Amino acid sequence: SWARASSWALERGPPHLSERKRRASAFRSVQREQMGRRQDLNGLWNLESTEGIDGMLIDAGVGWLKRKAAAQVLAASKNPRRILQKSGGDECRIEVCRKGEWTMEPGDLFADGQKRDYKDGWSKGWWDDDGWLCIEINNQMGHSLSRYGLTDANTMEMRVSAVLDAGPSGNAMVRKYSRDGEPLAAVP
Repeated sequence: SWARASSWALERGPPHLSERKRRASAFRSVQREQMGRRQDLNGLWNLESTEGIDGMLIDAGVGWLKRKAAAQVLAASKNPRRILQKSGGDECRIEVCRKGEWTMEPGDLFADGQKRDYKDGWSKGWWDDDGWLCIEINNQMGHSLSRYGLTDANTMEMRVSAVLDAGPSGNAMVRKYSRDGEPLAAVP
């Protein structure tokens, strides 16, 4: 019936589009400036676990030897992250502590949907409909989409997937963090 056919079209998109094109279309719609609710990610976050490294690197086209080396490095790295959001949430700073020094991750400054160029590539950040902070980066390391969000008040996930022509890959590396202490106050 017509009602059944139109509900199928709403769920699956036009039947003439391939699954790859549907995924690309869905990715582009997510990329639009979505300024829905924002989670409060302010705080110091300690890495607890990393999963799914191999699948994400396969999707990114990384060969076996480099995948094994990268998996060892990522699994061993326990670098804490510090996230500072200005009130309103569009301006964020994500810092990583390496060898006792806090450094800002390049390109991770604004979640306003605008693409920003920097010396090694570009980045774009936005808040998705679920309140997760999304950061797309394209640089010499590759093209990736990172999503930061709370799974409960003291647990944050960082989901990183390779971005292909058809949109983000189905495999994501998932890093789980626990909050260290109380949330930091938003920066005015």
